[in-house]
Amino acid sequence: QLMAVVCTKEGKTGKIYLSADEVPDYVIPDEKEIWKRIEKLCEETGLSVPEEDMDTNDPTTVAGRGFGITKWHELFTHRQLLALLTFTKWVRGLENKISDLDLLREVLTYLGLVCDRVNYYNSAFCTWHITREVIGGTFGRQAIPMVWDFTEINPFGDASGNLEGALDWVLGVLKELINVKNSAEVIRASATELPYSNNFFDAIITDPPYYDNISYAALSDFF
Repeated sequence: QLMAVVCTKEGKTGKIYLSADEVPDYVIPDEKEIWKRIEKLCEETGLSVPEEDMDTNDPTTVAGRGFGITKWHELFTHRQLLALLTFTKWVRGLENKISDLDLLREVLTYLGLVCDRVNYYNSAFCTWHITREVIGGTFGRQAIPMVWDFTEINPFGDASGNLEGALDWVLGVLKELINVKNSAEVIRASATELPYSNNFFDAIITDPPYYDNISYAALSDFF
């Protein structure tokens, strides 16, 4: 049920809040019509709605806490699913436009990250930060919490969580990383039996929790 629409006015700062009876009818989607468009897109592209089951024993996902949501696609509205599938369609379409396989792999990876970031701000589990007047992401912590009121963005609008902002974030990181000259050494071993002598390091930085205290693998399926 639509509660309000948040708008901006060109040339002015701040937000304008409209009640549900003040907005045009086209703001409220026709879900049956949108679902027909999703089915047509999937038929044409070979893509599919994420029908996979969430782990109902995992307390870090909504499915593990008994709210009746058990499949990944249930985290999105029909309109959100259509948008995300459309973005994926056009990213996949680059496979026929870039002949250099190394370049293609890189571009697909980076645009995949852009889609992931849009995904993060384009589910039915995003909240509204009333103090900053911006959208909050799906993960309020290392879990997908249940929410009762959610915010849905216009991914093409000039506001937080939009597609252009996601692209800017990914490009910004790449521009910083491209100038990093230091290499990294990765060792897979027990933290109690590392191949270094005592007092070898100036500092050791850890990132708890450890082991399976948080189901990072299960949560990553969101993307």
